Amino acid sequence: MLPHLRTIHKPAAPNEAVELFRRPGVYPLYGGGASLIRTNRQEVEEVVDLASIIPVRIDGGPGRLCSVGAGVTLQALGEVSSEMAAVIRVDAPETLRNSLTLGDVLLECDPNSLVLALLCGLNANLWGPDREPIAKDRGQRSTSVEAWFGLTDEQRCQELIFYVQFDWTSVHFALEKVARTPADRPIVAAIGFVRPEEPPYAVLTGIADRPVRYREGITSAISDYRGSAEYRTAMAAIVSRRAIASAAAPAHP
Repeated sequence: MLPHLRTIHKPAAPNEAVELFRRPGVYPLYGGGASLIRTNRQEVEEVVDLASIIPVRIDGGPGRLCSVGAGVTLQALGEVSSEMAAVIRVDAPETLRNSLTLGDVLLECDPNSLVLALLCGLNANLWGPDREPIAKDRGQRSTSVEAWFGLTDEQRCQELIFYVQFDWTSVHFALEKVARTPADRPIVAAIGFVRPEEPPYAVLTGIADRPVRYREGITSAISDYRGSAEYRTAMAAIVSRRAIASAAAPAHP
């Protein structure tokens, strides 16, 4: 499945990994390789196994500032709260939740990833070793998940992600989607967010090349066999309203 893979590097320290990333065509592995296989990167010849240096813990949780190590699996992240689990169940099949890590998901940078849409809605930031900001050579104090989509694939492969940090204080979120069947991947999905003393909002997938916040009058840039641009635009308004209403329900019993 990876016919050209020749070398697996296992750095002992973060600086060694960063040096390896500077080589062209080197691919980071935040997990066991499931992400590399499912993205079908047959051209990859060298990978950097980060398992021994990236954190696999979760500091904080609902109601607090939360830092999630890049080596945390989606299964472990979903066990933190039922709200988080509900999003992850739709985003990844059970067979992958124990192997895909948060770092894998970030490196894949799938525009339809519900986990990344959730992190965008939570205003998550990415941090490197010793809580240093990634991409600091580009003058950034930190890189938001939203800005991560603006990097090229090559640039993302050159960054070493240690933590994803977001404020989970007094926020409720909920997912709503439209799909061909309940078991299918969403055509359009929205995650609604409700915080005290802030206007509620929703983050959408399925209408652009990255997760986007819903705003009145937004139109889909995507039209394909699964749904026309007109259909996706109409569904964006519907699922956004539903997601916000669902998120508000537990916040106001």
